[in-house]
Amino acid sequence: MMNKVYTVSDNMINALGFSSKEIFDALKKGKSGIKEINDPEITQIPLNVSRVDSERLPSEFSKIGNPNNYTRLEQLMILSIHNALKQTELDPSLNDTLFIFSSTKGNIDLLEKNNLSFGKDRIHLWKLGEVIS
Repeated sequence: MMNKVYTVSDNMINALGFSSKEIFDALKKGKSGIKEINDPEITQIPLNVSRVDSERLPSEFSKIGNPNNYTRLEQLMILSIHNALKQTELDPSLNDTLFIFSSTKGNIDLLEKNNLSFGKDRIHLWKLGEVIS
């Protein structure tokens, strides 16, 4: 027998915005999140990509915490969870509360050689979950 599952809130952050509403509004207007970048840390030639606004992220995150304490991915996830929780009266500490978040890359930025700015454990997915919780 399957238990019922209810979705009470959601949030997305991507190249089009920092909330599900902002993203859907941009999509309805036909906007694209794909832009040309010239970032030598990513590519040696100009490249069209979809990337979360790196200047807006610390500004948005600083409303809830110190961006310097978290990796880019951790900031994105914590901010998204925070924004989703604002839409509910949910107590996230309850045992029957489940968060589902996804990442295609994890803390991949920490794979760079000698990047120990957050310690070597932060690359592991279990540590990512621990930091976010």
